[in-house]
Amino acid sequence: MRFIRRYHVIGLVVAAIVLTAITVAQGCNLNYSDYNECGSALTLTKMDGEGNPLWEKSLGGDKGAYAWRVQNTNDGGFVAVGVLSLDGFSAGPIYLVRTNSEGKAIWEKTFGRSKPYDLGLGLLPLPDGGFIVAGDKLTKLDSDGNLLWERDIAGHATDVQLTSDGGFAIAGAAPVERAGVSSDPFLTRMDADGNVEWERIFEGSQDSYGLCLLQTSDGGFLLGGGRDSFHYDDDSHLIKTDSEGNLEWEKVFLWLPAQRIIETGDGGIVLVGSDWEGVDGYWAEDSHLVRLDADGNFEWHVKVDAAIRDLEETPDGGLLLIGGYLGPGWSQYAYLAKTDSEGNLLWDRAYGSSENDDVFISIQETTDGNFILAGSTVNWSCYYYGYYYY
Repeated sequence: MRFIRRYHVIGLVVAAIVLTAITVAQGCNLNYSDYNECGSALTLTKMDGEGNPLWEKSLGGDKGAYAWRVQNTNDGGFVAVGVLSLDGFSAGPIYLVRTNSEGKAIWEKTFGRSKPYDLGLGLLPLPDGGFIVAGDKLTKLDSDGNLLWERDIAGHATDVQLTSDGGFAIAGAAPVERAGVSSDPFLTRMDADGNVEWERIFEGSQDSYGLCLLQTSDGGFLLGGGRDSFHYDDDSHLIKTDSEGNLEWEKVFLWLPAQRIIETGDGGIVLVGSDWEGVDGYWAEDSHLVRLDADGNFEWHVKVDAAIRDLEETPDGGLLLIGGYLGPGWSQYAYLAKTDSEGNLLWDRAYGSSENDDVFISIQETTDGNFILAGSTVNWSCYYYGYYYY
């Protein structure tokens, strides 16, 4: 595993840390003991801050489940959303599962469809115990997963955030028909009942899309995603608005689509850009960790030789990065790394085995100071040798 520190946007390498390829022995072989068949399952893993697994569970293995997001629930348990897929690449219905504090399923629900699969889904627990799921529609469920209402939205939503007044903000990609352009990022503000208060579609001259959203400490919003470029990979595209969705600034960086953004304790911005393909992120081999100030000005950049999907700030100001690592024999291992506040690698771990492909997708700090990670485990034998192969 190699981290390369770059101090200038022009890419002049002034310092580097080179590590030998990480081995699974440095991490652990996760034991999803309740999942032994071919196909895919959504996984939940609880870890301490040093990367030691406290427990592991697999869910939805009989349905071909893949994870997209995990959140804490107000009773100390967890809720995870993902999609079902029979072939490992195309998406089927949305899959939602609620568990207790030990990862045991309380209920499971499937509904709707997720399309396109590579844009993900938003998930938001609510103070009343219910949930918001954002995909092709905005859906509110009660604490038992029963449908309360659905709302049409401008496009395919990829993230949803609870606003400071109890409403919602959602972001994603809106389909458009302009010369050479098929999608624009959108940002919609709704009240607590799902009624639209305002909606903004950010038009450009190239395909662009939203993947992640946060409400910043000044009451505005920061929308991250990707923009089509003239080179092989899409670029990171950031849009900062005020509290009414009016554009304040816009930035484009040549470091792959922004999969996740966080606002750090000191008011800065950290984003991770990666080329995430398929419902399990397979074949994505590197990522970029970028630090900006509150006005979107570049501060530092780190290249990561792993497909990073999510990140979380730790109490010491460092970062936990999660995703997948393409290891020996073309097997994908779930990946976890810890950096300091300036992106310098402190340690990293790989988890899994050569028999499956494993990946971490989403991370949240738990109420007891540990971390919950959602991911997927895939046994490809049935795809290549069974009835899924076509």
